[in-house]
Amino acid sequence: MIIVNLIIGFDNFIKETNHSTLKAKKDGQPIKIEHKKDIIWILMDEYGAPSYLKNEFRFYNPLLDSLKKRRFFTFDSLASRSDYTIYSLSSLFNLDDSILPSNDMYASLYLRKSTMVEQLKNLGYSFTNLDFIDIYNQHKIAKLPFFSDTYFSQIINHTIFSKIILSLIRPLDNYNNQVIAELNNTVKNNYQKPNFTWAHLLIPHSPYLRNSDGELNKNPIFNTSPIYTQKNEIINQYLNYLLYGNAIILKILNQIPDWQNKIIIISGDHGARMFLKDGDPRRFATFAAIYYPGMDTMELKQIKYLQQIPFHLH
Repeated sequence: MIIVNLIIGFDNFIKETNHSTLKAKKDGQPIKIEHKKDIIWILMDEYGAPSYLKNEFRFYNPLLDSLKKRRFFTFDSLASRSDYTIYSLSSLFNLDDSILPSNDMYASLYLRKSTMVEQLKNLGYSFTNLDFIDIYNQHKIAKLPFFSDTYFSQIINHTIFSKIILSLIRPLDNYNNQVIAELNNTVKNNYQKPNFTWAHLLIPHSPYLRNSDGELNKNPIFNTSPIYTQKNEIINQYLNYLLYGNAIILKILNQIPDWQNKIIIISGDHGARMFLKDGDPRRFATFAAIYYPGMDTMELKQIKYLQQIPFHLH
């Protein structure tokens, strides 16, 4: 067992050495934001692409109509480079849409460095991190046992204690409520310099804690592995949780003063993965919508991956 771990560790070290070399070459690609508007990015975890929801669940996402009325550019389907949250975010925050980290620890390391935030800082931006993940050394706002960013957490996350925490509704729902409350306050702030606000909601990711009216589910589904006897109930709870998330998004948009003068992105990190085998491209198809003053929609149509969005926010 020790030999196997050593081999895996050495293989990861080689991969990440090559990764760092290639990443250094890409760090020269700058973000260009001419007018330096405030940036608000709301990420909804496991938010499936409109085309996927329509094709697989016969569900038309009503958020599209609301956003189009506000002149957002919406993607029918946008691919993420990964169907695993921390890998997807690591690629996004490091302006690297082609190479994925070897494991959670490396992904966490890259997120703490974050090329994107570094470049925005150099452009005069401040950064607000509303996430349970440490990004650019802006400490996480809550501790949730999802990803191992230290050796200690790597040990704890594979014990029964982690399973117990994740089996409880309250910590996850409290986290979402905290992000919502802090985001509502943040978007009302009048910053002295442009600010990039990042908010990560665990909606509509399982467990599906609330229904479309925002009421707590009595029996939320936690495990969405292909238990086909529960398939209809999983779909029902997922879509209702998504509708709850939609209501939150619209309420937040209504709270933003002078929102027409800001850069706003609403996206998933990857697609809805339930019932789909590893590698299925539908797992990567995510939601994305963008607004900024004077958008170049022809340019936005050229975006192929979620991780390319930062290069197209003029």
